[in-house]
Amino acid sequence: MRQAENNVHIEGILSQIELENGSYIKDGRTIETVRGRIYVRVDQTINGKPATSEIPIELFSPKLTKGGSPNPSYESIMKIKNDMKSIASAGSIEGADCVKINGARIQMNEYFDQAQRFVSFPRISASFVSKISREAMEPKATFNVEMVIGSQGYVENAEGEQITDVDGNPQYEIIGLVPMYGDKIDKIRFVCANENVINSVKDYWEDGATVKASGRLNFTSITETITTEQGFGENIESHRTKSVRDIVITGGLPTPLEGEMAYTPEEIQSALAERQARLEQLKAKSASATPKTRPAPAPISGTRKALDLGF
Repeated sequence: MRQAENNVHIEGILSQIELENGSYIKDGRTIETVRGRIYVRVDQTINGKPATSEIPIELFSPKLTKGGSPNPSYESIMKIKNDMKSIASAGSIEGADCVKINGARIQMNEYFDQAQRFVSFPRISASFVSKISREAMEPKATFNVEMVIGSQGYVENAEGEQITDVDGNPQYEIIGLVPMYGDKIDKIRFVCANENVINSVKDYWEDGATVKASGRLNFTSITETITTEQGFGENIESHRTKSVRDIVITGGLPTPLEGEMAYTPEEIQSALAERQARLEQLKAKSASATPKTRPAPAPISGTRKALDLGF
């Protein structure tokens, strides 16, 4: 099964650097590495509305290639660690460096927590980061992806009422099946909020079709105010901050891919079966592991009526 197109392009201001050197043993040899993440601040417009995102980008590279030569991706990441300034280290947005990231990709981070609950959220992985001037920067966090439509529909709460975003737009959700390297497949949640996009998706994209979509990443935090009524006197207000990692579809090709570019039901069935087996192994490993603290993102509120994947 061919690997799907899965490209992310990000330009923004380096907000925070969390990188460290390490090593591991393979075939009796010590492999030196650098790993961690950076955060990039992106001020962009999504569906006509200004939005500020702090996008975490996962980075990893061994120091040497399999052939033993210096690894260009390692050198790229080390330049961030040693030479670049973030908003956090500079103390201001004006003093931070601007970066461009090409060839990043959307992947799912999935595991079972201590209570055996399944946790799944998207993350952005990359190998190369380039420093650019502030004048050359065009702030954006965009993607182009091929996927098979697993299911789609409006997001509803437990009472069957449509959930809207902060601007009052109904949330339309697509579960996309994205073939990865090595015949693996990820289930990725995409959202649409623009009415024209929603209508086009409903009219042209059927479950099981292979489609091309483009859009923007909206990774941010939302603070909710919770009001608790008292028997008498003033109500008590509390605040809760939750992470939002929305992959927003803003366009795409209306006609599904055909021929060799389309994935067959048999390919998808096989990849989904392999994914399920891998998750079962993760669950068993989690059950036998020593309990440890691991942060998880806030769950997405609301539920959506399930549609038959057909696979």
